[in-house]
Amino acid sequence: MRRSLTIKLLAGLVGFTALATLAGTAAWFIPTATINSANTPIEGETLGAYFAYGDGTAEQPYGITKPRHVYNLAWLQYLGMFNKVDNPNSPYYGRQFHFEVAADVDMGGMVIPPIGTTEYPFVGELKGQNHIISGFETSNSFADYNKRPAAVNSGNFKNNVVKIVGFFGVVGNYENQFSGQGIVYNNAVNTINDLGLTDFTVTTVASDTLIGMAAGWVGATINNIAVDTGTINVEAANAAAFNGGSVTKRLSDYSIVGYSASKQKLHRYSDTVYNVSTTVLPDSFTVDEQSSSAGWGGSLDMVQMYNDLFSVWDTFSGASG
Repeated sequence: MRRSLTIKLLAGLVGFTALATLAGTAAWFIPTATINSANTPIEGETLGAYFAYGDGTAEQPYGITKPRHVYNLAWLQYLGMFNKVDNPNSPYYGRQFHFEVAADVDMGGMVIPPIGTTEYPFVGELKGQNHIISGFETSNSFADYNKRPAAVNSGNFKNNVVKIVGFFGVVGNYENQFSGQGIVYNNAVNTINDLGLTDFTVTTVASDTLIGMAAGWVGATINNIAVDTGTINVEAANAAAFNGGSVTKRLSDYSIVGYSASKQKLHRYSDTVYNVSTTVLPDSFTVDEQSSSAGWGGSLDMVQMYNDLFSVWDTFSGASG
């Protein structure tokens, strides 16, 4: 049975500190070519070829301008190409990569995996530059992928590492997995900013899962993300919270972001709005304590928010000057 929730947030913002042809290329990505007479590896990796421009540095971030660039980001991240810790001689070893969206991108119905998994979380920087990515589905079901790399098939697709879903799946140093490894993780680098997501679906078929429209699990900084006309599909009839509920008791704490590792709260708007007291609002809103919704929920109480804001508007609308 499919359970579906349509979330329409017109320029709803969330702030936390904390194909060229895509199919048919048998060698879509060749990780390493070793040509040597002295056991010296020569790298054959050309990540830059998968983006509009750039080399992934802060000075020259990888550019995203077309659907294939978003596709490449999602699948290269799934394959762990931005989490290189196995070859110190690689030019990609131990780096946090930088990306920027340089144009609005209509994905045309393409289905991609979440960007970042529990195995290979997204630990880089993405600057949306106020552009919009639209018309796509993010799914953890292999059967849903209408395009995919030839290297990924139903036999080797890792269902167990993509249970956390969103446009971004896992963002940050998940379970401190880079401790003692090649990546020197810098939380200040790991940011996602100024991006719009519209007309899209997030699908999970996992029986234990965690869902966020923009990101499923966040241990980094996400600022100024706008979500409009998004749909969440939970296909398992009795889906439960990810990992036995050790992360959270709900499939989604906030809907736009499934879970914030810093355990932040959604604060009230301000002490006053247009000089009208908003003391009716609590100091903070913690879903597990204050949400009255049943089932898989965990979204903001939009009815109560409307009532709070309407009372402010109603009071202010009669004021003069």
